Amino acid sequence: MKKLRRNPEQRNALLAALSMYDRMSIEIVEVDYADTLQLAEAFGLSSYDAAYLWLAQTLSADLVTLDRRLQAAGAVRH
Repeated sequence: MKKLRRNPEQRNALLAALSMYDRMSIEIVEVDYADTLQLAEAFGLSSYDAAYLWLAQTLSADLVTLDRRLQAAGAVRH
């Protein structure tokens, strides 16, 4: 709703994107909260950003972000 309130002109595009959700192969991955907390503490990240870092490490995936702190943490840990 927040996105829709901020960008009412994009309503149709947002609804079209949401309608494609069930056709995407999205995998839900449970985050290891203890590991995430350790990453957050070690790199001064929010738990939200630490979860992205943890996920990238766990999946051996590239971490793509414009957040400099998260990018630096990913470079150190990846």
